[in-house]
Order: sequence, then structure tokens, then C-alpha cells
Amino acid sequence: MKVTESTIKSQIQNIKQKITDLKEEFENTPVQDQYSVSTLRGAVNAGLWGSIIGGPILGASSVAGATIGNLVGKKTQNPIISIIASTISSATIFTLLSLSMGTFNPISTAIGAISSAITSNIGNLSSTASKEMNNINDFSQKMIPIGLPLNLPPTLLATSTLSSQLPHIFDIDEKKKFYLALLFAAGLGLSLGMIGGPTNAAIFTALNSLLTTANFKLSSKVENFYQKASNFLSNRIAKVLIPRLSFLSRLPDKLKATIAGLIVGSVSTLGALTLASIIYPILGPIAFAIPLSVFLLTSFSTGKKILDIKNIQQNTQNYIDKIYKAIQQNDIQSAVYSYKELFIKNLELSDFNNDTHKKLKSQIEELSIEELKQMMFNELYNLHISNSIQKFINNNISEAVDELRKAMIIERLLAGDKYQEAQNLVNSIPQENIIHYIQDLINKNQEAK
Repeated sequence: MKVTESTIKSQIQNIKQKITDLKEEFENTPVQDQYSVSTLRGAVNAGLWGSIIGGPILGASSVAGATIGNLVGKKTQNPIISIIASTISSATIFTLLSLSMGTFNPISTAIGAISSAITSNIGNLSSTASKEMNNINDFSQKMIPIGLPLNLPPTLLATSTLSSQLPHIFDIDEKKKFYLALLFAAGLGLSLGMIGGPTNAAIFTALNSLLTTANFKLSSKVENFYQKASNFLSNRIAKVLIPRLSFLSRLPDKLKATIAGLIVGSVSTLGALTLASIIYPILGPIAFAIPLSVFLLTSFSTGKKILDIKNIQQNTQNYIDKIYKAIQQNDIQSAVYSYKELFIKNLELSDFNNDTHKKLKSQIEELSIEELKQMMFNELYNLHISNSIQKFINNNISEAVDELRKAMIIERLLAGDKYQEAQNLVNSIPQENIIHYIQDLINKNQEAK
């Protein structure tokens, strides 16, 4: 086959189009409004930071403190109490562990207790310990893009990460949050730096304030990219893998979602593992916090997505049965109210944050009965048409005919007929005519594509 200039141009154009399509898909990848509270994610992040900064004892006390803070936050829904619980418990546990191990020294123990409080709260914040913390970015490795080229000490990365994120627990404007972040940076810098003398404290405080500023300004952009990349990769892999997970169908829903999440999460993490291997010589063990966080986030996200879809499908089917029972009794008003309840219940089962949920619920509440009636009948009609076409393609002819008859009944009800009248009229149509109508629908859909 002769390669012509036009062929080369065509191939280049196709490649450009694919790149453009991928770019658009990535940019349009949604960033979740919130993640479910994950004590495990917080414990892992706290353990990584603690172990890197101070070894096993600091790591263990950080894990315990982050877990306690998270559980207290879940119970009280108060971020300040959560932070206090995490701070006191981690510092106390570190001190007790130092005493039991026979390594107690007043100065080193004080440093370790402060460090444990810092790392445990990084984990606590990254596990979204209360509703007020849901606006905080979930990854704790925010300083990696800044620390990587500079090869900065982990202690400095940890203190600046915590300083930049703590203000988000308060309901104040961004300007006040920034000033509060600098105040935290100065406090942490001085408390740790004074051990090495005034000069060391001044240098540490200055660097901590500088990195806190950079992290406060840039972490949301970095986090947005992480989430988009994670969701983009997860979605693309899930599209390929989930249809091939039919062997899990006989398992309980929660177990099925967990296994599917772990499989998708594991595959999604391969790229992050490659990145971690490359930057390991520069960053050290903390490099592997990237794939670990991606794995946890992707696994939880996929597993929860599967469960959410399953719950929404089950809820929808339950309400459709309820709606049809009312329709068959010509009680359209009850059917409309059930349809409205279905909408609101599915919103609650979806992964929306409180503000989005309230906004959508408010929009539904503002709809009139007539508007809801039109929406209900249109959705039922489209549902049956879609089911009919799908069943016909799968060669389930009798079921396809039944689905189309249901769509026709809905059409008659929308025109004002009573249910029994509409059913009798539609049932009198010969099956051959119904099949011909389905074939016409399929042909129109193919032409539209």
C-alpha cells in the first residue's frame, strides 16, 4: 500500500483528534464533592508521615491519634474537638510508648510528642473527620510537587502541610484563613525550631511560613489534578473491567463492591507506582504514599460507586412498583408524590455534598404537580422505549413487545385516558404492528447516530 501525503495528513489529523478528545474527557472529568469518611485513609497517611519523620514509635502514635481524632469527629461533627482529641491522644500515646520502651528523655519526648500531634492531625484532616472538614483536600501529600525539586526535610513538609490546612476547619473567608495559616506556621516553626536555638528557630519559621503560603495557594490546584487524574483513570479502567466482573454477581453486594474496588484500584495504581519508583531516590519512602493514596481513593470510590448504583437501582425499582400501583388505580396524584419521593431519596443515596443536595432538593420542591406529572410520564415512557429496543436487540421479542405496550399505555395516560381504557386499546394492537414499530424506532436511532 502506497503511503501518500494525504494519508499521512489524515493519520496526523486522527491522532490530533484523539488527543483533543482525551484532553476534553480529562478536563470534563468530575471532581467529587466529597468522599466518604475514611478512618483507614487517615491512619495510613498519619502512619507514613510519622514513620518517615520519627520511626515506628512516632508512626504508631500518629496512627492511633489520627484514628481517635477521626472517630471523635464522626461522633461530635465538630472539627475543633476532633483536632484537640487527635493532638492530645497522639502526644500522650507517644509519651507512654517512650516510657515503656525506656527511651524517655524530656527534650526528645517533647519533640516527638509535638511531631506526633502534627502527623496525626495531617491524617485526621485527610480523613475528613467531620462535615465541616469536607471542603479540605483529602490527600496529605500536598507538598510533594514543591518538596521534590528542593529535596526538603520531611519535618518541614509536614509542618507546612498542617499549617496550610488547619484554617479550613473554621468557617471564615479565604483571606482570614490565609492569615491564620501563617499564624499556625509561625507557632509550629518556633515550637520546633527553638530547640536548636534562636537562629535555627528563625530560619525554620521563615521556611515554614514560605512553604505554608505556597501550599495554601497551590494545594487546591494540585489536589484538583490528583482527583481528576484518579477519577479519569478509574473511570476508563472501570469501563473495561467492571463488565468483565460478572463472576462476582453471586456474591453479596458489599463483598462484590469491595472486590471490584480492589481490582480496579490495583490496576489504577500501576501508573502511580511507576512514578513513585522514579522519584524514590529523591523523595525517599514518602514517594510511595502517592500510589497508596491513589489506591485507597480509587478502591473506595469504585466500591462506593458500585454500591450507590445498586442502591439507587433498587430504590428506583421499589418506587416504580409503587408508582405503577397508583397509576393502575387511576390515582395519578399519589403516583406523582411517589415520583417526587423517588427523586429525593435517590439524591440522598447519591454522592452529593450538603449544599448540592439542598439546591437540587429545593429545585424539586419548587416544581408543580403538573410539571412533576409530565416529568414522571416522560421518564416512564423513555424507560420502556429504551428497554423495548434493548430486549429486541437481545432477541427477547415477547418482552420487547410488552415493554413497548407499556410505553404506549403511558402515552395514552398522558393524553388523559384512564388506565383500563388505555390498556384495552393498546392490547388490541396486533403483535406484528408492535414489532414493526420497534424496528422503525431502531432504524431511526441508527440514522440519528
